[in-house]
Amino acid sequence: NIFLISLDRTPNIAHFRNELFKEVEGAYDIKSFCESIKNSKILIILEKCDKLIEEHYEQFRRDLAEIAEKTVSTKFVLVTNKSLHLGLGEGFVWMRELRKIDAAKILQDLAYNYLSYDERNVYELAEHSIFDDIPRTPQCIWSIAVKLQTGKSLEEIEHEMKQKMGNHEKTDEKEIELLIKSSLE
Repeated sequence: NIFLISLDRTPNIAHFRNELFKEVEGAYDIKSFCESIKNSKILIILEKCDKLIEEHYEQFRRDLAEIAEKTVSTKFVLVTNKSLHLGLGEGFVWMRELRKIDAAKILQDLAYNYLSYDERNVYELAEHSIFDDIPRTPQCIWSIAVKLQTGKSLEEIEHEMKQKMGNHEKTDEKEIELLIKSSLE
């Protein structure tokens, strides 16, 4: 399972915890959250968490450490604008665009039931033109999955995203952020 949580509008630790607990039915605190996922393979992607970490470093660090300690296979990806040292044995990766096959695998994981029969073959999906026309970042793949869940086809999503990008070449990060923000609205 993958939990993708954007923290750009998260003012405090209590709000962060609420966003985290929403991902697991019946979770209402760290203990119940950890108990519910303790034997599951979970990837928790926390996007835009710079401000939260700056303002609540110690508590944020303690929460992640407690989750990591009490669960068997929970991993975190923190998407930040600068490298951080939380003292949790973390590594740093400079994220570039994903390979088509990796983007297709993530999309399948997020929206398998919403893909057509042919698109459920990861190799067929990887050859879809949407992966030529949009940035292959985790954020864009997640945005596509959300749109698939509303009943749109990959072709409709591709057309919409290309229009929003103004049919330019791949955009810079600021434009990608605007694209993702507008697609989520």
